[in-house]
This record gives sequence, C-alpha cells and structure tokens, in this order.
Amino acid sequence: IKHNSFSEMGILVVFEVSLNNVEKQMNLFLTEDLVKALRENGFFSERNFSQKKGEIIIPLTYPEPDTIIEVGRFRLEDNFKIKKNMIFESNKLAGDPLDIYKNGKQVALGEGVIIDDNRGVRVTENVETPEEETFYNTKIIFGGCSTEAEEKFGEGRILELREWWNEPAKVIKDNKVIAYGEILVMDESFGVKITEVVE
Repeated sequence: IKHNSFSEMGILVVFEVSLNNVEKQMNLFLTEDLVKALRENGFFSERNFSQKKGEIIIPLTYPEPDTIIEVGRFRLEDNFKIKKNMIFESNKLAGDPLDIYKNGKQVALGEGVIIDDNRGVRVTENVETPEEETFYNTKIIFGGCSTEAEEKFGEGRILELREWWNEPAKVIKDNKVIAYGEILVMDESFGVKITEVVE
C-alpha cells in the first residue's frame, strides 16, 4: 500500500489495542526494505495466512524452538519425490512414548496431552542420550517449544507446545520442513499420511 504520510511503498500494520476497557488503534508503517529483511529472516509465517474483510492476516513466526517432540522417524532416500497422500511407517510402535529432544539431544520420553487448544507433552521418564540413529533420517514432529537453558525434564513435568491440537504434523529432513501430514497408526506402528508437500 502507499501510505499518505510517506513517499515510499510499504505495509501499514494496524493493531487493535484494548486496555482497561479503552479500545484504540495503533498504526505501524513498515518500509519495503524492512519487510524484505523481515521475510528473509523468517519473521513472517506466510503458511496458512487468512483473509477477511479485505484484510490479509499473516501471523508472525516464533523463534525456532529448542525442544522438539518426535512421534518417530523413517528412512527417505535423497532422490525420493515425496507426494501428497503417501503413507510412511515410522520406527516407533503405536503406544510407545514420544521422544523429547533439547538442542538435538534426547533428554526424556513423554505422552501427548491437550492443554486448552494446544498440544502438550507430559514427561514420563528421563533418558540418557542414546547414540544418534542415522538410518532413519526423516522425522515426524509432534510439536516444539522453548525451554529454559537448564530445564529439568522431571517425571510429570508438562510442556505446552506451540502447535494447535488439530494442526498437521511436520515432516522434517535435513533440518528442513519437507511436508505436513496426519499422524496415524498402521498395523502396530505410528505413521504419517502426507497432506501437503512443501516445494
């Protein structure tokens, strides 16, 4: 948009603020260069943006979580072309606990819970960091969050994740999201059905 007070193109962000029963609007003008820099640094999440009343709503992203909860892993060859509706079986049996990783090291096991409308995980057991498994190179992610540097993952500790309860799971290979999918149980194992491929 072109803002009346400025001679350059940019985005006008309108905040609706309510404080002590007083409602006001606050405007923030972002220049084209600033918007470009924010996009390059992953500040905006342009996935699942919504539009209503002529406005485009683009949610802001969170910093990368340092605590990741995995449902399981599977093997995906480097030249394999992943497609929508494909189903992959993981290395975890249905009913096995979820794996909790902090900064890439496994720290605990847990079970999935729902906290309000968000996913969560309840720690069931602390674990020693096992040897890194390189064969299963693709991860099915239940969710993630940020925790304190010296977080104690004691039994019964509940972590609220950033993902909504009905959000698709992320499928990650080489630290990149390559697809989104639906977690399912196939035979006796967890699996994932691909619902969206990230180009």
